[in-house]
Amino acid sequence: MTLIRCILSFLVIVSGVVDAAICYNPDRSTTDNVPCNIDAGNSTCCAKGASCLSNNLCLDPTFRGQDGLSINNKYYRGACTDKTWNSTACAPICKTKLPGFGEGVVYCGSGEYCCQEDASNCCDSNSAKKFNLGEPKIFNIAGNQVVGTAVSVPSATSSGSRTSSSTSSSSPSPTNDSGASSTTSDQDPPNNSKGKTLALSLGIGLSLGILLIAITIGAFWWIKRLQRRQKETQIEMKAQLKEQELRFDNMEHALRQAYFDGRQFELPSREEVSHEVGDRGEKTTYRHEVE
Repeated sequence: MTLIRCILSFLVIVSGVVDAAICYNPDRSTTDNVPCNIDAGNSTCCAKGASCLSNNLCLDPTFRGQDGLSINNKYYRGACTDKTWNSTACAPICKTKLPGFGEGVVYCGSGEYCCQEDASNCCDSNSAKKFNLGEPKIFNIAGNQVVGTAVSVPSATSSGSRTSSSTSSSSPSPTNDSGASSTTSDQDPPNNSKGKTLALSLGIGLSLGILLIAITIGAFWWIKRLQRRQKETQIEMKAQLKEQELRFDNMEHALRQAYFDGRQFELPSREEVSHEVGDRGEKTTYRHEVE
């Protein structure tokens, strides 16, 4: 039982680690993105090497300038380790137009963003919804260690071009605005077609691990059963030996008894024969010698 409990505990731990390493799109399909914050319970996911923003958006390195921010104010909504996307660690915007992929997001300035799929120039479009997620600040590179300083852009023109930049000494942690809705990307975020391959590999590996553990448990049970049978056989053999010994003792006793019973009918070489005569039971004793 102790071995089984240890195995079950190990499987639970492994399952938790595997789940934490998997990133999901809004439609719950898997992706090959990697978590931005490996120390958090849940985290935004971006393509490996992409910049992770403190507002849970991502920046394709193709559009990354010398200051670390986008050269054209184009970012994208990546994936998330929370399969349900209910965690505040998941980007709250632009989730409906391309739920199975990353979706483009444009920074309009003053901390506001819009979904590229809402309009060709969503920053200038009145029909495109704007979301206030704060100024873009890079806090990590997906797959790398946390960046020491955060880079911010205080303002941008309505057309989406960046006008100025500054550097902040703080290193913010990723936050989220919970009141956001959904939409997509002009940045052409990386296709996450490798996600299924990664999930399949993890599934095969986990299945093989479970199979190996099952074989180990089966072998352990079989050995225990074999040992139990050997012990039962030894006990049975001892009982049979004891029964045979008892039979031999009884047989020996019977033979001895038969031998002594037979001796009672043999006449000795000399004996006294008593003979009762008369009605009163008077006894006359004769002594004679038997050849």
